[in-house]
Amino acid sequence: MKALITGGTNGMGKGVARALAANPDVELVILGRSEARLQEMSAELSSRSAPERIACVRANLARLRDVRAAINEIRALHASLDAVFVNAGLGYAPRREETEDGLDPHFQVNYLSHFMLTLNLLDLLEASQRGGRIVFNATEFGEINWDDLQMKQKWDFKSAVGQGMIAKRMFYTQLHELYAARSGPSVSCFGFRIPKTVWSNQLNSSRSRCAPWPPW
Repeated sequence: MKALITGGTNGMGKGVARALAANPDVELVILGRSEARLQEMSAELSSRSAPERIACVRANLARLRDVRAAINEIRALHASLDAVFVNAGLGYAPRREETEDGLDPHFQVNYLSHFMLTLNLLDLLEASQRGGRIVFNATEFGEINWDDLQMKQKWDFKSAVGQGMIAKRMFYTQLHELYAARSGPSVSCFGFRIPKTVWSNQLNSSRSRCAPWPPW
């Protein structure tokens, strides 16, 4: 099985990568924005698995140009994927910022970049001999602010996180319905939520409210 994990150098993504690396039948593609953490993760997983079964792709999901580059890199190296874990995300932030694409970072990272990444890898999932699977880490709270998607008028980090998560749930629900209604290659979509939300970057962020967000 060949699985792509976004946000695979921290938190839940890191734990899933560790668990899967222990299975000799799994190949992993780890996506993260920090080159240093990717190297650390690659070294750790290679000690648990054959190094040739571990690949890393650097991409900051707060930059659409990085998402495009990651798509091209993955497609160039892999003819198929069996699973994608849509996991990377932003949690706590002390203030609203904008990405270089002019978007709210929570909306872009938690939803839009994953939307772009997933759609451009669907044919690789359809090529899976096992049946492609997409697993979405999407908590179930919040609402879509249709009149102010980028939350320029009123912002707080919980509302920003919630909007991205609801958008993500709408996305995988629609994907599930589309594949359920069609014949041909099958891709299954699953979403889950954990009973208690923990921001894996909250401790570092609370140390300095003015510090930039730490890497995934």
